[in-house]
Formats: sequence, structure tokens, C-alpha cells
Amino acid sequence: MFGAVLLDAPCSATGTVHRHPGVIRIKRNREVETVSQARDNLLEAAVAMLRPGGRSIYAVYSLQPEEGAPRIEAAIARGGVRLDPFRPEELAALPEALTKEGFLRTYPGLWRDRGGMDGFFAARLIKT
Repeated sequence: MFGAVLLDAPCSATGTVHRHPGVIRIKRNREVETVSQARDNLLEAAVAMLRPGGRSIYAVYSLQPEEGAPRIEAAIARGGVRLDPFRPEELAALPEALTKEGFLRTYPGLWRDRGGMDGFFAARLIKT
């Protein structure tokens, strides 16, 4: 049993659009849906590896909403885990990336003066 597990989950990679504009044209809705079950299975396996009180980070380089929060909501609904929201002090360098739910959400328009950044979603879970 581990105290922490990072899951860099398979995703559409649409968050890399500012560096790879063609990604939007080549990704299909079916591809996003097909990988959803795999993401859920991987997240379930990550949680199963945690000891009680252990934390898992779920992360995707995606702008697709269905690859982010719904995967976390499904994990919570399955039980045994709860959201451990990111706190403002943890994201002090990029406060606009903190959602009201406590997720980390970036998008290509952030840090435009520094060349932009990838679109990214991350959530932290804690095993109950």
C-alpha cells in the first residue's frame, strides 16, 4: 500500500493545442469516450493501491470536460475515496487555475506573456 499515487491518465491531449493546433482536428469524440472506461479503471486501480489516508493525483492534458471532473465524480460515487481539494495557497503562483470545486484547471490562454501553457486538469483524492 502506498501513501501517494500519481495517475497521468491517457487522454485526448487537446490541452496541447497551442503547441499542436492539429490535435483538435484529429481527435474524435469516439476516441474520448472509448478511453473513458480505461481512465476509470486506472483511477480505481490507483485508489486500490493507496493505504487509508493516502492521496492520489489524477491528471490529464485535456480541455475536454468529460475527461476531468466527471471521472473524479465517478470515482467518488464508487466509494472509498473523497476529494481533497487544492487550496489557494498551493496555487498561489497561478490562482486562476483553481476551480470553485478545488480542481486545478489550466488552459492555453494562461501565462500568455510567457508563451502560454498547456490545458490541464488535475484533482487530488484521499482514500477513506
